[in-house]
Amino acid sequence: VPNGVWQNVTEDLDFTWSGATDPFGSGVLNYDVYWGDNPNGATPTATVTEPEYDPVPITVSFEHYLRIRTRDRQENVSDWQTFFITRYDGIAPTAPTEGTEASGAQNGEWQNTVAAPHFSWSGQADSGGSGIAGYEVIWSTSQTASVATHTVVSASFDPPTVGSPSSHYLRVRAFDAAGNSSDWTDPFAFMLDNSPPVNPTHAVETGGTHNDEWQNSISDPTFIWTGATDGFGSGIK
Repeated sequence: VPNGVWQNVTEDLDFTWSGATDPFGSGVLNYDVYWGDNPNGATPTATVTEPEYDPVPITVSFEHYLRIRTRDRQENVSDWQTFFITRYDGIAPTAPTEGTEASGAQNGEWQNTVAAPHFSWSGQADSGGSGIAGYEVIWSTSQTASVATHTVVSASFDPPTVGSPSSHYLRVRAFDAAGNSSDWTDPFAFMLDNSPPVNPTHAVETGGTHNDEWQNSISDPTFIWTGATDGFGSGIK
């Protein structure tokens, strides 16, 4: 376990140290050990005769300090010194819950004005202590994609300009400084269609009149037409 670095793999620790001497005196007798959350702790939690200490495992997130002072056989003691800072976070952060687009596009709604979106999100939190370090982002035309395409530090993302028509899905998960990750969440479905539909290709009059021909029987015509399409976009309204 690295000293002073948040991690999420080891809460059962076993410490050893070296370098304590009493070269011109009575010799080292034992060590007072402080193990706790006070960076200036000076009340021993244990006294050991060997340069090692095996604290009781802690199964919740914590930041603990290993502080030691050395005692010689004449009861002289050194100053307290911090030798190790352990930071353990075994709790995953919560995922973002809400996404917004800065230019006014709405989540899950077709629009025709924003092709270069700017997203931000909120609702994420980290109760484990290490703090949110960043976000993995998936920007894809698939709602079920599961491989990150980008990593960002702030709670925002600017994808490339989007072609039309298309639907893109923003998926995000948060990770903390200890390496824990939230579940994937889906804060925004971005839908752009600024391509015009295709006009109808054929029209008929239901009473039987013909296109561009004089007739004397139908004065109240009813028309229907076919062939209008909108490709893969928002659809004919």
